[in-house]
Amino acid sequence: MKRIFSSIALAVIAAPTLAHETTREVVSQPDAADFIRAEAAVAPIIALIEAEDSQEAVKTAASGSALFASKRAELTSLGGQARNAVEIYGPVERCVLQSRDFTTELRFHLNYVCQHRDLLIQWKFNVDDLPAGMTITNLSFSDTF
Repeated sequence: MKRIFSSIALAVIAAPTLAHETTREVVSQPDAADFIRAEAAVAPIIALIEAEDSQEAVKTAASGSALFASKRAELTSLGGQARNAVEIYGPVERCVLQSRDFTTELRFHLNYVCQHRDLLIQWKFNVDDLPAGMTITNLSFSDTF
């Protein structure tokens, strides 16, 4: 009976340790080339934002992901809000990469700051490395960052 209890106790104690070890091996860091590919996926969107075509920027960003297909109303609203930001804060002068981060080597977080005449706007992008290539899977913007 003591052997069974000891075996169970060891299994319970070892399980979290083994899970932690496995997690550490699974999560790996991307290399510089991965970030370059993620930035390249966002570059056409930034170019459209700088050209003050925010509606097309949102549409283009969403075109690569099947997840956005069911969110047409939200995308139209987001594009309209971005267009309103241009009307309120003035034309976009330029956009610069603010930060880049990752969750794993498969998901990247890119933040850009776009300079309008009267205010800065932050655009956030999640880019996933999917079998079809780097794909924007989430985007948002804010004037309060």
